[in-house]
Amino acid sequence: MKKLIAISFALFLLPLAAQDEKKDAPAARLLEVTEFYKTPLGKKTLTSLPVIMGETMKLSSELAQKHVGSFQEVLGKVLERKATKEQKEGGE
Repeated sequence: MKKLIAISFALFLLPLAAQDEKKDAPAARLLEVTEFYKTPLGKKTLTSLPVIMGETMKLSSELAQKHVGSFQEVLGKVLERKATKEQKEGGE
C-alpha cells in the first residue's frame, strides 16, 4: 500500500517537475521530495494524507448534496436573468 501511495505521489510530482523544466534544477527538487518521503515525517504524511483526503472528499460530498437544491435554484435564477438580458439585447 505504501509503495502504491509513493508511486501516486511520484506520478503527481513528475508532471509538476516537467512544468518547472525551465526553472532551476527540477530533478533536484524531485529528489528532495523523494528524500522527504523517506523521513519519519514523510512516512507519516504518506499514511495520513490519503486518510485526510478521503475524509475531506466525503465531507465535501455530503455538504454538496445538502445544498444541491439551493445551488440549483440560484443557478436557475442566474440563467433566467441571462436569458432575459440576451433577449433584450437581441431585440434592440
